[in-house]
Amino acid sequence: MRNYSASYYKLLDVVFGDGDFQGFVDNFDEKYSKIDTTGFEWAEDMLVGFSYSQIEAIMNVPVLPDVVDKGSRGTPMDFQGFEVNRGEIPRFARSFTLNEKVIREQLIMMDRLKGRVDQKMRDSMFNLLYGSVDLLIGGMNSALTYQRDRLVSTGKIDFPKEFFGQHPLNDLGISFKIKEFDANKTETLWWKNDEHIPANEGKNADPIKDLRNIRKEMERYNPTGFFEISKDLFEDLLSHTKIIQTLGSVRFPGISDELALRQGAYILDDEAKSIIERVIGARIVIRDTKSTPLRAIAKEDNFGKKELLNNFAPTNVAYLPYGKLGEIQASQPVVMGDPAAKIATFHDGRTQLLQTFDERQRNQTLDIELTALLVPSVSQQMAVKTVTK
Repeated sequence: MRNYSASYYKLLDVVFGDGDFQGFVDNFDEKYSKIDTTGFEWAEDMLVGFSYSQIEAIMNVPVLPDVVDKGSRGTPMDFQGFEVNRGEIPRFARSFTLNEKVIREQLIMMDRLKGRVDQKMRDSMFNLLYGSVDLLIGGMNSALTYQRDRLVSTGKIDFPKEFFGQHPLNDLGISFKIKEFDANKTETLWWKNDEHIPANEGKNADPIKDLRNIRKEMERYNPTGFFEISKDLFEDLLSHTKIIQTLGSVRFPGISDELALRQGAYILDDEAKSIIERVIGARIVIRDTKSTPLRAIAKEDNFGKKELLNNFAPTNVAYLPYGKLGEIQASQPVVMGDPAAKIATFHDGRTQLLQTFDERQRNQTLDIELTALLVPSVSQQMAVKTVTK
């Protein structure tokens, strides 16, 4: 049973000013209310339970009518779609314990000042609270961006250890029936290992042919679409021998392959991207989002090591239709009846922040949780392909 300090909450009330914890959290709306989940928006209603439902949308294209007898009706069209998948929504959570030493000092100072709070104390607590809330909400937004780019680039949302450490969903993936082209193998790989240099190019690698074939196959399901690719992979692609030669041949028609290879190397990135898009017949969108998981390192270092990992699989290319890709389905958070805790919400009530204080330990803890999953509604018009190691 936690025992909450009246003097501590008096200190917090001064930090909040005329507002409350919810008003404090609302200060982050401008910074974090817009999430980087292109193609996915929040579902209009929150879910009471924890199950998502993948409803596949009917393609919004004119279809041929039936040929019928004079007294018969045509087949009814379904504009609502049909369910292709159902499962459990994962919960994302993180906590942050504020500096006990600082909190203890502020409370001792309050006692000496007979309950009064000076500006220095107010600023100290404000900075602690602001910094921790900022990190927690920012982390939830990063989790949504991770889901989006992982889903688009692999066809599923997984939770590998390099991103999520010790987690019950490690090495499991939620699949959404997105089309997966056969991965390139051995001599057709753009590169045979993760060192993307000419010496490691597959003997029969042909990135232009691969992209054109994907586009042509997917146009059977949707006449308009585009590619997405990670920034790292695209930058390496511009140094691929077959791409350089193609660039030179298109930019300087009629020259030899040898001269095209020399000239293509000097074409600037923006022009190179435009040439590739014209040749494959589709636009290319470059994704460059990263997540920062916390790594435990040597104890004597006494701090966490930050890494920036690509959300978008750097070995894959994705093909997507234009427009809406799906929605973010979220469960409505439940508030338990602790009268001493301070509670606020974000993302229009979908993310919950809980602030508690342990009198005995002089610790303030902020907990945040969000139960949400990005669910596609046009999976038949989406595709992924692994092209390199």
